[in-house]
Amino acid sequence: MSASKKPTPAPGQFSALDYIARARQFRRGALKLEDIEGGEPNWPKYALLGHAVELALKAVPKYFEQSRAYQKPKTVKPANHDLVGQYRWAKLHGLASNELVEADLPILSELHKDHYARYPQPRGQVWLPSGFDDLVDQIIADVEKILRLR
Repeated sequence: MSASKKPTPAPGQFSALDYIARARQFRRGALKLEDIEGGEPNWPKYALLGHAVELALKAVPKYFEQSRAYQKPKTVKPANHDLVGQYRWAKLHGLASNELVEADLPILSELHKDHYARYPQPRGQVWLPSGFDDLVDQIIADVEKILRLR
């Protein structure tokens, strides 16, 4: 095997740092996109933002699961793509509550959970994707504090 080709971990061996690193990648990808394309919202940008949030939030419980002293909360783990549920789950693992996140996350969560960004569906008005910039950046910053990256 050449030095440039490194093996990747087997599924289930990814760390919390892998999750937050991937979240940052999706966030950076979203920043490169315009909010509107062809008179329509740029739906891939919503998908990138939602997935950045999902990965960042999943980093928090992953961080604590990697500890020998971990005790799983006695509640049901949230469904994938449920950003509000993932946020509650991360708070049970020590993520601090944040007013901005509490106010704006349900809107992005609905778009992400119901796949509005991925599949054409009837939908009322939506925020421009950049309207979620502060939310996504705040979640990533809060998670990085837990992971002691800031």
